[in-house]
Amino acid sequence: MSKVIEFINLTPDWIDYYLKWFNDEKVRRFLWPSTPRQRDKIKHWLTKVAFSPKYRYFGIKVDGYPVGHTGMTINFRRLEAKIGVVIGEPSYWGQGIATLCAAHLIKEGKKLRLRTLKARVVKENKPSLRTLLKNNFEIYYQRNCYYYLRFFIDK
Repeated sequence: MSKVIEFINLTPDWIDYYLKWFNDEKVRRFLWPSTPRQRDKIKHWLTKVAFSPKYRYFGIKVDGYPVGHTGMTINFRRLEAKIGVVIGEPSYWGQGIATLCAAHLIKEGKKLRLRTLKARVVKENKPSLRTLLKNNFEIYYQRNCYYYLRFFIDK
């Protein structure tokens, strides 16, 4: 049976999911070091990304169940965005959700008339690197434990 994957507007009422995901060491090892862990900081972050035009974030639901988010932080002056995907439920890893997220973000970038999408991946996160490379992102820089990738929308 195929799964129904939805991208919905992210809202602060997902806080309990984020509290679980951002404190799960399996998930956390692939996040930015500054990703919040405390309820009040997560709520502040969720409110910021849900209501500011600088951010375009989507909750990911599989068969109605929240499993993560995908989104972008937009720099309208440079016509580029930094993108990210968090699959907070490890049991959903490896099921092609991140590939769908990459396609969704490319589509959103086109709608916004952006030129470039950029991503940063922890080097040990080989599945995320493969997903981005499969979606025509290219590595343009490496530093410490990260790969930096970009995708030119108008190519």
